[in-house]
Amino acid sequence: MPVVTGTLWDVGLGHLAGQQPELLFTLNQPQRTADSVYATRAVSVVPASSGDFSATLADTLAMADDAWYSLKVRWQEPGPSGAPGWVNCDLPDWQIRVPSGGGPIGGTVQKPPTNQRFVYVSLWAPENPLPFMLWLKQDPNDPNNPAGPSDLFEWRNV
Repeated sequence: MPVVTGTLWDVGLGHLAGQQPELLFTLNQPQRTADSVYATRAVSVVPASSGDFSATLADTLAMADDAWYSLKVRWQEPGPSGAPGWVNCDLPDWQIRVPSGGGPIGGTVQKPPTNQRFVYVSLWAPENPLPFMLWLKQDPNDPNNPAGPSDLFEWRNV
């Protein structure tokens, strides 16, 4: 399974050491591949004291439906008496799409676009189509002819 890596920092370039940080990766909905079913139970990852983390996650690009992980980052803060226990968290509005090779988290994070339908217009198919992406294959004899014959394809992970 792919591994997503990264480092958790605070804005002062600290690692939240002593505050028990945790990253929670959760699928957007139950998913499937040809031979597996994936539940939405969160995967919990505790960074090392250096802030470095690695998360073993399923390949979302191989799933049948449009799949991504959401992320929650939580840590403990001192309570009113100074004792730890009060939990704070971040809920970024990202879609984390994990390829089969995994990689650094920065390469997997996508902010969802306003319009999630993409139309790729070309004589050749896109090299890395997104699920549900449309490809309008142009007229090979005259790509500039708006009345020319064209074919419309839609990608799905099945």
